[in-house]
Amino acid sequence: MSRSNRAKPSLRGFVGLRTAAAARRRRRAIGRTTGDIGCRPLRAWEAGLYDVAPGHIDHGVVGVAAGDGRNGWGTALLMRDLSASLASTGDRLFSEEEHLAFLGAMAAMCAATWGWEDDLDLLAYPRRWEFFAEATLVGEQALGWPERVPEIADEGWRRFFAAAPPAVADGVQSLWRDVGPLAEALAAT
Repeated sequence: MSRSNRAKPSLRGFVGLRTAAAARRRRRAIGRTTGDIGCRPLRAWEAGLYDVAPGHIDHGVVGVAAGDGRNGWGTALLMRDLSASLASTGDRLFSEEEHLAFLGAMAAMCAATWGWEDDLDLLAYPRRWEFFAEATLVGEQALGWPERVPEIADEGWRRFFAAAPPAVADGVQSLWRDVGPLAEALAAT
């Protein structure tokens, strides 16, 4: 995590998270991939989207404020410290119980937002399918893999294409190279 947005611990069980200004935010893979030159957490907070999360999903956000930083382009988030409840990022595999909890939480969030239309333009629909597309990973590789997640995705795709039957690999690879047809088909459902 870059120095500009590292969570700051507090003695009272809260952490502060300062988002970087737009130019610095593009230095992170998620900002580069999704084109977030604004601040989605702020826009989602202002629209009340954090309130949609089912009760058993604790996003931890207590408040969000705009106008942070030298130019006023940043955002500050106040969050409860939930670090003890976060999933491990080590090499340990998730247990079946953890997998089921993740699936249950994702299903509950999908049910809570069923029918919601992104009228806030938080993320253009086709971009939602581009996180690990070929062009994204080529761009991250050209930057020297500044973050590990895109590199892991690239390794996974290489393994998949080497192991999958040729007809399956060819079909998936065509979508990996151009997510447009997939995004258009899914948007029409």
